Amino acid sequence: MKILFLFLDMIRSDMAYKNNLSFIKHNPIKPIIEKVGGTIYTKCFTPSPDTTRSLAAIFSGKPPALNGCNTKTRFAKYFLDPNQRSIFSLLIEKGFSINVFHEPNELNQGLFPECVYNQAKIHPTYNLPSFLKSTKIENNSATFIGISDFHQVFNDYGYNERGARKAIKETSKTLEFLFSNIDINEFDHTFIFSDHGFRLSGELVDPLIYLGPARTQTLMLYRQKGHNKLAKNSKFCSVMSILPTLNNIFDQEEKTYDYSLLQSKTRDYIIIEDHFNYQPRVRHNIELWGVVTPHEFYVKTLKSSSYMKLENGLIEHINHADFDRILSKETEIDIYMQDYEAVQRYKKFMRSESIREISHLSTGKRRYQSKKNKVSNFIKSKFKRIF
Repeated sequence: MKILFLFLDMIRSDMAYKNNLSFIKHNPIKPIIEKVGGTIYTKCFTPSPDTTRSLAAIFSGKPPALNGCNTKTRFAKYFLDPNQRSIFSLLIEKGFSINVFHEPNELNQGLFPECVYNQAKIHPTYNLPSFLKSTKIENNSATFIGISDFHQVFNDYGYNERGARKAIKETSKTLEFLFSNIDINEFDHTFIFSDHGFRLSGELVDPLIYLGPARTQTLMLYRQKGHNKLAKNSKFCSVMSILPTLNNIFDQEEKTYDYSLLQSKTRDYIIIEDHFNYQPRVRHNIELWGVVTPHEFYVKTLKSSSYMKLENGLIEHINHADFDRILSKETEIDIYMQDYEAVQRYKKFMRSESIREISHLSTGKRRYQSKKNKVSNFIKSKFKRIF
Protein backbone atom coordinates (compact mmCIF):
# COMPACT_ATOMS: atom_id res chain seq x y z
CA MET A 1 0.00 0.00 0.00
CA LYS A 2 1.18 3.53 -0.84
CA ILE A 3 -0.29 6.67 0.75
CA LEU A 4 0.19 10.32 -0.23
CA PHE A 5 -0.46 13.25 2.10
CA LEU A 6 -0.38 16.56 0.22
CA PHE A 7 -0.59 19.52 2.59
CA LEU A 8 -1.37 22.92 1.02
CA ASP A 9 -0.89 25.66 3.59
CA MET A 10 -3.70 28.26 3.77
CA ILE A 11 -5.77 26.93 0.83
CA ARG A 12 -9.50 27.37 1.34
CA SER A 13 -12.02 24.76 0.31
CA ASP A 14 -13.63 26.92 -2.38
CA MET A 15 -10.27 27.38 -4.12
CA ALA A 16 -10.36 23.72 -5.17
CA TYR A 17 -13.74 23.66 -6.91
CA LYS A 18 -14.90 27.22 -7.67
CA ASN A 19 -13.71 29.01 -10.79
CA ASN A 20 -14.76 32.59 -10.01
CA LEU A 21 -13.31 33.71 -6.67
CA SER A 22 -13.60 37.16 -5.10
CA PHE A 23 -9.98 37.99 -5.96
CA ILE A 24 -9.57 36.17 -9.31
CA LYS A 25 -12.00 35.39 -12.15
CA HIS A 26 -10.32 32.25 -13.44
CA ASN A 27 -9.03 30.08 -10.63
CA PRO A 28 -5.93 28.20 -11.91
CA ILE A 29 -6.06 25.57 -9.14
CA LYS A 30 -9.56 24.29 -10.01
CA PRO A 31 -8.63 22.45 -13.27
CA ILE A 32 -5.63 20.85 -11.57
CA ILE A 33 -7.76 19.41 -8.78
CA GLU A 34 -10.33 18.25 -11.33
CA LYS A 35 -7.64 16.21 -13.09
CA VAL A 36 -6.61 14.63 -9.81
CA GLY A 37 -10.13 13.41 -9.06
CA GLY A 38 -11.36 11.93 -5.80
CA THR A 39 -13.91 13.40 -3.38
CA ILE A 40 -13.71 16.92 -2.05
CA TYR A 41 -15.48 17.63 1.23
CA THR A 42 -17.03 21.07 1.02
CA LYS A 43 -17.92 21.39 4.73
CA CYS A 44 -14.58 20.66 6.40
CA PHE A 45 -13.45 22.86 9.29
CA THR A 46 -10.39 23.27 11.48
CA PRO A 47 -10.71 23.66 15.26
CA SER A 48 -7.77 26.08 15.22
CA PRO A 49 -7.02 28.38 12.26
CA ASP A 50 -3.23 28.58 12.49
CA THR A 51 -0.61 26.15 11.21
CA THR A 52 0.87 25.04 14.55
CA ARG A 53 -2.37 24.05 16.23
CA SER A 54 -4.21 22.87 13.14
CA LEU A 55 -1.46 20.48 12.04
CA ALA A 56 -1.27 19.11 15.58
CA ALA A 57 -5.04 18.49 15.38
CA ILE A 58 -4.62 16.82 11.98
CA PHE A 59 -1.79 14.59 13.19
CA SER A 60 -3.42 13.61 16.51
CA GLY A 61 -7.07 13.54 15.45
CA LYS A 62 -7.88 15.66 18.51
CA PRO A 63 -8.65 19.38 19.03
CA PRO A 64 -6.04 21.61 20.74
CA ALA A 65 -7.77 21.46 24.12
CA LEU A 66 -7.25 17.67 24.17
CA ASN A 67 -3.88 17.20 22.43
CA GLY A 68 -1.61 19.61 24.35
CA CYS A 69 -0.91 22.01 21.46
CA ASN A 70 -3.39 24.66 22.56
CA THR A 71 -1.48 27.82 21.59
CA LYS A 72 0.39 28.76 18.43
CA THR A 73 3.78 28.32 20.13
CA ARG A 74 3.10 24.78 21.39
CA PHE A 75 4.57 22.66 18.61
CA ALA A 76 3.73 18.99 18.18
CA LYS A 77 7.29 17.76 18.72
CA TYR A 78 7.35 19.18 22.24
CA PHE A 79 3.73 19.21 23.40
CA LEU A 80 2.06 16.18 21.82
CA ASP A 81 2.29 13.24 24.19
CA PRO A 82 4.70 10.79 22.49
CA ASN A 83 2.43 7.96 23.68
CA GLN A 84 -0.54 9.60 22.00
CA ARG A 85 -1.70 8.12 18.71
CA SER A 86 -0.94 10.10 15.57
CA ILE A 87 -1.26 9.37 11.88
CA PHE A 88 2.50 8.81 11.77
CA SER A 89 2.72 6.51 14.81
CA LEU A 90 -0.12 4.46 13.32
CA LEU A 91 1.74 4.11 10.01
CA ILE A 92 4.99 3.21 11.78
CA GLU A 93 3.13 0.54 13.77
CA LYS A 94 1.85 -0.87 10.48
CA GLY A 95 5.42 -1.14 9.16
CA PHE A 96 5.30 1.84 6.79
CA SER A 97 8.33 3.90 5.85
CA ILE A 98 7.70 7.65 5.83
CA ASN A 99 9.09 10.28 3.45
CA VAL A 100 8.70 13.95 4.42
CA PHE A 101 9.09 17.09 2.32
CA HIS A 102 8.35 20.35 4.11
CA GLU A 103 9.80 23.81 4.65
CA PRO A 104 12.93 23.25 6.82
CA ASN A 105 12.47 26.27 9.11
CA GLU A 106 9.02 25.04 10.14
CA LEU A 107 10.36 21.52 10.54
CA ASN A 108 13.13 22.81 12.79
CA GLN A 109 10.58 24.54 15.02
CA GLY A 110 9.06 21.15 15.83
CA LEU A 111 5.94 21.19 13.67
CA PHE A 112 5.69 17.39 13.46
CA PRO A 113 5.34 14.71 16.18
CA GLU A 114 8.58 13.46 17.68
CA CYS A 115 8.33 10.05 15.96
CA VAL A 116 8.70 11.76 12.56
CA TYR A 117 12.06 13.26 13.53
CA ASN A 118 13.21 9.93 14.91
CA GLN A 119 12.03 7.54 12.20
CA ALA A 120 11.02 9.33 8.99
CA LYS A 121 13.25 10.18 6.05
CA ILE A 122 13.15 13.99 5.97
CA HIS A 123 14.34 15.84 2.88
CA PRO A 124 16.94 18.45 3.93
CA THR A 125 15.90 21.28 1.57
CA TYR A 126 12.74 23.00 0.36
CA ASN A 127 13.41 21.90 -3.21
CA LEU A 128 10.56 19.85 -4.68
CA PRO A 129 12.39 18.74 -7.87
CA SER A 130 15.25 17.45 -5.72
CA PHE A 131 12.84 15.60 -3.41
CA LEU A 132 10.96 13.92 -6.27
CA LYS A 133 14.20 12.93 -7.95
CA SER A 134 15.76 11.43 -4.82
CA THR A 135 12.69 9.75 -3.31
CA LYS A 136 11.63 6.28 -4.32
CA ILE A 137 7.98 5.51 -3.64
CA GLU A 138 8.10 1.99 -2.27
CA ASN A 139 5.36 -0.38 -1.20
CA ASN A 140 4.15 0.17 2.38
CA SER A 141 5.25 3.77 2.34
CA ALA A 142 3.62 7.09 3.21
CA THR A 143 4.79 10.29 1.54
CA PHE A 144 4.06 13.67 3.13
CA ILE A 145 4.54 16.69 0.86
CA GLY A 146 4.01 20.10 2.46
CA ILE A 147 3.60 23.08 0.13
CA SER A 148 3.76 26.51 1.83
CA ASP A 149 4.01 28.57 -1.38
CA PHE A 150 0.58 30.22 -1.08
CA HIS A 151 1.25 31.41 2.46
CA GLN A 152 4.77 32.59 1.66
CA VAL A 153 3.79 34.58 -1.45
CA PHE A 154 0.85 36.06 0.44
CA ASN A 155 3.27 37.25 3.11
CA ASP A 156 5.51 38.78 0.45
CA TYR A 157 2.81 40.76 -1.35
CA GLY A 158 0.42 41.49 1.51
CA TYR A 159 -3.00 40.18 2.48
CA ASN A 160 -4.86 41.95 -0.31
CA GLU A 161 -6.41 40.91 -3.63
CA ARG A 162 -3.13 41.37 -5.51
CA GLY A 163 -1.33 39.21 -2.97
CA ALA A 164 -4.00 36.51 -3.21
CA ARG A 165 -3.80 36.49 -7.03
CA LYS A 166 -0.01 36.20 -6.96
CA ALA A 167 -0.18 33.43 -4.36
CA ILE A 168 -2.75 31.30 -6.15
CA LYS A 169 -0.89 31.58 -9.47
CA GLU A 170 2.43 30.51 -7.94
CA THR A 171 0.78 27.65 -6.07
CA SER A 172 -0.89 26.43 -9.26
CA LYS A 173 2.53 26.30 -10.96
CA THR A 174 3.87 24.20 -8.09
CA LEU A 175 0.90 21.81 -8.33
CA GLU A 176 1.26 21.56 -12.12
CA PHE A 177 4.89 20.58 -11.66
CA LEU A 178 4.10 18.08 -8.91
CA PHE A 179 1.35 16.24 -10.79
CA SER A 180 3.41 16.25 -13.98
CA ASN A 181 6.16 14.39 -12.15
CA ILE A 182 4.21 11.85 -10.13
CA ASP A 183 1.57 9.32 -11.12
CA ILE A 184 -1.34 9.90 -8.77
CA ASN A 185 -2.57 6.37 -9.46
CA GLU A 186 0.64 5.02 -7.99
CA PHE A 187 -0.90 5.81 -4.60
CA ASP A 188 -3.65 3.65 -3.17
CA HIS A 189 -4.89 6.48 -0.97
CA THR A 190 -4.35 10.22 -1.34
CA PHE A 191 -5.27 12.98 1.12
CA ILE A 192 -5.03 16.59 -0.04
CA PHE A 193 -5.76 19.06 2.75
CA SER A 194 -5.02 22.45 4.29
CA ASP A 195 -4.72 23.75 7.82
CA HIS A 196 -6.76 26.95 7.60
CA GLY A 197 -8.03 29.55 5.16
CA PHE A 198 -7.56 33.31 5.14
CA ARG A 199 -9.30 36.64 4.88
CA LEU A 200 -8.00 39.79 3.25
CA SER A 201 -6.64 42.54 5.47
CA GLY A 202 -8.67 45.58 6.42
CA GLU A 203 -10.23 47.24 9.41
CA LEU A 204 -11.19 45.20 12.46
CA VAL A 205 -14.41 43.36 11.77
CA ASP A 206 -17.04 41.44 13.68
CA PRO A 207 -15.44 38.52 15.56
CA LEU A 208 -17.65 36.11 13.62
CA ILE A 209 -16.26 37.37 10.32
CA TYR A 210 -12.74 37.19 11.72
CA LEU A 211 -13.18 33.60 12.91
CA GLY A 212 -15.75 32.61 10.28
CA PRO A 213 -15.67 30.21 7.31
CA ALA A 214 -13.08 32.23 5.34
CA ARG A 215 -10.41 31.27 7.91
CA THR A 216 -11.79 28.05 9.40
CA GLN A 217 -13.21 26.19 6.39
CA THR A 218 -10.42 24.13 4.86
CA LEU A 219 -9.56 21.99 1.89
CA MET A 220 -10.13 18.24 2.36
CA LEU A 221 -9.89 15.82 -0.53
CA TYR A 222 -9.70 12.05 -0.30
CA ARG A 223 -8.91 9.88 -3.31
CA GLN A 224 -8.70 6.15 -3.77
CA LYS A 225 -6.69 4.73 -6.65
CA GLY A 226 -8.69 4.83 -9.88
CA HIS A 227 -11.17 7.52 -8.78
CA ASN A 228 -10.27 9.86 -11.61
CA LYS A 229 -13.40 12.03 -11.56
CA LEU A 230 -13.85 14.76 -8.97
CA ALA A 231 -16.94 14.50 -6.79
CA LYS A 232 -18.22 16.87 -4.13
CA ASN A 233 -19.50 15.70 -0.75
CA SER A 234 -21.23 18.03 1.74
CA LYS A 235 -20.58 15.75 4.74
CA PHE A 236 -19.83 17.85 7.83
CA CYS A 237 -16.27 16.96 8.88
CA SER A 238 -13.00 18.39 10.14
CA VAL A 239 -9.26 18.19 9.56
CA MET A 240 -9.30 15.67 12.40
CA SER A 241 -11.04 13.16 10.10
CA ILE A 242 -7.78 11.89 8.56
CA LEU A 243 -6.76 9.67 11.50
CA PRO A 244 -10.16 7.91 11.77
CA THR A 245 -10.13 7.44 7.98
CA LEU A 246 -6.76 5.70 8.23
CA ASN A 247 -8.19 3.51 10.99
CA ASN A 248 -11.03 2.70 8.61
CA ILE A 249 -8.56 1.80 5.84
CA PHE A 250 -6.60 -0.48 8.18
CA ASP A 251 -9.80 -2.01 9.67
CA GLN A 252 -8.68 -0.78 13.07
CA GLU A 253 -11.20 -0.06 15.81
CA GLU A 254 -10.38 3.05 17.81
CA LYS A 255 -12.51 5.72 19.45
CA THR A 256 -11.68 9.07 17.86
CA TYR A 257 -12.89 12.65 18.22
CA ASP A 258 -14.19 12.88 14.66
CA TYR A 259 -15.40 10.22 12.21
CA SER A 260 -13.93 8.64 9.10
CA LEU A 261 -14.51 10.36 5.77
CA LEU A 262 -15.68 6.95 4.52
CA GLN A 263 -18.54 6.81 7.02
CA SER A 264 -21.83 8.70 6.89
CA LYS A 265 -21.79 9.44 10.63
CA THR A 266 -20.80 13.00 11.58
CA ARG A 267 -20.28 15.13 14.66
CA ASP A 268 -23.09 17.47 15.69
CA TYR A 269 -20.67 20.37 16.07
CA ILE A 270 -17.00 21.34 16.11
CA ILE A 271 -15.51 23.75 18.64
CA ILE A 272 -13.08 26.38 17.36
CA GLU A 273 -10.69 28.37 19.54
CA ASP A 274 -8.43 31.18 18.39
CA HIS A 275 -6.19 34.09 19.32
CA PHE A 276 -6.98 37.68 18.35
CA ASN A 277 -3.38 38.79 18.85
CA TYR A 278 -0.93 36.44 17.13
CA GLN A 279 2.25 37.89 18.64
CA PRO A 280 3.89 35.04 20.61
CA ARG A 281 3.77 35.42 24.37
CA VAL A 282 3.97 33.42 27.58
CA ARG A 283 0.61 31.81 28.41
CA HIS A 284 -0.86 32.94 25.11
CA ASN A 285 -4.55 33.50 25.81
CA ILE A 286 -7.47 32.23 23.76
CA GLU A 287 -9.73 35.18 22.94
CA LEU A 288 -12.29 33.73 20.52
CA TRP A 289 -14.51 30.70 20.99
CA GLY A 290 -16.71 29.28 18.25
CA VAL A 291 -19.19 26.48 17.66
CA VAL A 292 -19.86 25.46 14.07
CA THR A 293 -22.54 23.01 12.94
CA PRO A 294 -23.53 21.97 9.40
CA HIS A 295 -25.82 25.02 9.26
CA GLU A 296 -24.80 27.52 11.96
CA PHE A 297 -21.77 29.42 13.20
CA TYR A 298 -21.61 30.93 16.68
CA VAL A 299 -18.71 33.01 18.04
CA LYS A 300 -18.22 34.34 21.55
CA THR A 301 -15.68 36.75 23.00
CA LEU A 302 -15.38 37.97 26.57
CA LYS A 303 -17.53 40.96 25.63
CA SER A 304 -20.04 39.84 23.01
CA SER A 305 -21.63 37.03 21.00
CA SER A 306 -22.43 36.66 17.28
CA TYR A 307 -24.59 34.13 15.46
CA MET A 308 -24.89 33.32 11.76
CA LYS A 309 -26.83 30.95 9.54
CA LEU A 310 -24.30 29.61 7.03
CA GLU A 311 -26.82 29.54 4.19
CA ASN A 312 -27.35 33.33 4.13
CA GLY A 313 -24.37 34.76 6.05
CA LEU A 314 -26.51 37.21 8.04
CA ILE A 315 -25.00 38.02 11.44
CA GLU A 316 -27.03 38.62 14.60
CA HIS A 317 -25.44 39.86 17.82
CA ILE A 318 -27.26 37.54 20.18
CA ASN A 319 -26.49 34.94 22.81
CA HIS A 320 -27.31 31.32 22.03
CA ALA A 321 -27.98 29.37 25.23
CA ASP A 322 -27.35 25.90 23.76
CA PHE A 323 -24.00 26.90 22.26
CA ASP A 324 -23.03 28.74 25.45
CA ARG A 325 -23.60 25.53 27.41
CA ILE A 326 -21.38 23.59 24.96
CA LEU A 327 -18.58 26.14 25.32
CA SER A 328 -18.90 26.14 29.12
CA LYS A 329 -18.68 22.35 29.19
CA GLU A 330 -15.88 21.78 26.66
CA THR A 331 -13.64 24.87 26.87
CA GLU A 332 -12.12 27.11 29.56
CA ILE A 333 -14.26 30.10 28.60
CA ASP A 334 -15.85 30.28 32.07
CA ILE A 335 -12.41 30.58 33.68
CA TYR A 336 -11.47 33.33 31.22
CA MET A 337 -14.81 35.04 31.92
CA GLN A 338 -14.21 34.99 35.67
CA ASP A 339 -10.75 36.50 35.17
CA TYR A 340 -12.18 39.12 32.80
CA GLU A 341 -14.85 40.16 35.32
CA ALA A 342 -12.21 40.34 38.06
CA VAL A 343 -10.05 42.62 35.91
CA GLN A 344 -13.05 44.86 35.16
CA ARG A 345 -13.84 45.16 38.88
CA TYR A 346 -10.23 46.03 39.63
CA LYS A 347 -10.13 48.67 36.89
CA LYS A 348 -13.33 50.20 38.25
CA PHE A 349 -11.84 50.20 41.76
CA MET A 350 -8.63 51.92 40.57
CA ARG A 351 -10.66 54.59 38.78
CA SER A 352 -12.85 55.20 41.80
CA GLU A 353 -12.60 58.60 43.51
CA SER A 354 -13.18 56.88 46.88
CA ILE A 355 -9.50 55.83 46.94
CA ARG A 356 -8.48 59.48 46.89
CA GLU A 357 -11.11 60.53 49.44
CA ILE A 358 -9.53 58.54 52.29
CA SER A 359 -7.79 61.47 54.02
CA HIS A 360 -6.04 59.70 56.86
CA LEU A 361 -4.24 56.50 57.81
CA SER A 362 -5.61 53.90 60.23
CA THR A 363 -3.78 55.63 63.10
CA GLY A 364 -5.53 58.89 62.44
CA LYS A 365 -2.49 60.50 60.86
CA ARG A 366 -3.40 62.59 57.83
CA ARG A 367 -2.23 61.23 54.49
CA TYR A 368 0.34 63.11 52.46
CA GLN A 369 -1.51 65.11 49.85
CA SER A 370 0.69 65.78 46.84
CA LYS A 371 0.38 69.21 45.28
CA LYS A 372 1.89 67.96 42.06
CA ASN A 373 -0.15 68.81 38.96
CA LYS A 374 -2.42 71.12 40.99
CA VAL A 375 -3.21 74.47 39.38
CA SER A 376 -2.12 77.55 41.35
CA ASN A 377 -4.51 80.39 42.19
CA PHE A 378 -2.40 82.71 40.01
CA ILE A 379 -2.94 80.53 36.93
CA LYS A 380 -6.63 80.17 37.72
CA SER A 381 -6.97 83.97 37.89
CA LYS A 382 -5.41 84.36 34.45
CA PHE A 383 -7.62 81.72 32.80
CA LYS A 384 -10.98 82.24 34.47
CA ARG A 385 -12.92 80.93 31.47
CA ILE A 386 -11.21 77.57 31.73
CA PHE A 387 -11.32 77.21 35.49
